[in-house]
Amino acid sequence: MLNDWTAVCLSETWRAEPSETWGRPDYGQQFIGSGGTLGQRGVAIILHKTYTKYCHASRRVNELICHVDLHLPGDKVRLISVYVPDGTFSDKKVAEVHEQLSKAITKGKDKGYKILAAGDWNAVVGQQVEDESSAVIGKHGHGGRNARGQWLVNFATEHLLCIVNNIFRKKEDKLWTHEMNHVRLQLDYAVVDRRMRTGLRDAEVCYHFTTGVDHRSVAWSIGSGHKKQQRATNGCKRIKLIGWTQSSQEAFQRSLDSRLCPLPMQGDIEQRYAHIESAVGEVAWDCGIEQASKHQSWEECRQELQRPIGLRKEAKRRGYYAAVTLLSKQIHKEARRSQRSIKREKVRAILQEHKGLKSIAGILDCKKQSKISCVKDQAGSDHADPQEIVDCFG
Repeated sequence: MLNDWTAVCLSETWRAEPSETWGRPDYGQQFIGSGGTLGQRGVAIILHKTYTKYCHASRRVNELICHVDLHLPGDKVRLISVYVPDGTFSDKKVAEVHEQLSKAITKGKDKGYKILAAGDWNAVVGQQVEDESSAVIGKHGHGGRNARGQWLVNFATEHLLCIVNNIFRKKEDKLWTHEMNHVRLQLDYAVVDRRMRTGLRDAEVCYHFTTGVDHRSVAWSIGSGHKKQQRATNGCKRIKLIGWTQSSQEAFQRSLDSRLCPLPMQGDIEQRYAHIESAVGEVAWDCGIEQASKHQSWEECRQELQRPIGLRKEAKRRGYYAAVTLLSKQIHKEARRSQRSIKREKVRAILQEHKGLKSIAGILDCKKQSKISCVKDQAGSDHADPQEIVDCFG
């Protein structure tokens, strides 16, 4: 059963009502339809109950096009359900549908909506050919392109859309959506705004949702499209100082001033450098580093977990599986807490060896560096040369 879904776009609903919106009280889903000819055409959108509260507006364009405007947290999406007439209709009729769909897309983009259109396009797009952008169509379509398929590619190119079905490499059985005279065709597509291209996760034929007709449904998943930005740290992470409070910072500043003020400005640079390093470490340790006695060892952690582990074994032996689940959660929680405590102890040891100064940058592992690598001056600039470090304190 398909549980995780947002909306369903339906083509050829064959309903006579020109426009209808209703919901099932027992399920909470919302049906937004656009019909007009009983037994022919008609499109609709079914919204999951979780997303009905984000429905800002819905509109019936005609019996072949309808759309829903969703105001999602941090984003606005216009979801369009479309049905393009098949080959028995003239090109003029298909051009009219494309023109009406173009207006709905343009108006939506003018209002700041991202576009997502899906339905039965009655076109075979095939794969990407030479001189076509990968931002419009992928290389993994099914079948050879026909004239209506070229229309769809041109339409997507004009409106900066991306055809979803052809992006991901799939087996043939996951691509074709309609079978006629023992010939399998890919006629149903989803096209999305190119700004959502990076958020696409998957697209393939879905077996969990069937309507009992000759077309197979297509499921696609899409995320936010925003990649997490990572700070450049020269290949390593910064250590967060443990137990460092505002009061300890002020005390550190006062103690450091008292230790460094008598420092003579003349003499050997290496000796002054060593004196500064020693003073910084001693003062920082006195002003806020957590004591080792507050942390546990692995042996102590194992001893604390012996009792719940024994109870879980006994519950499993007697068949009390609900108790086994609860005890397993408790054991995992305690194990994670112990790991965090041990990790804090390791960090504390590193800080102790590296003098615990927060302004010291780039120190992570005692195996890599055992001295002050660099310090920041009052302007925030890093200095790594011993003479420059001395000048910062001078």
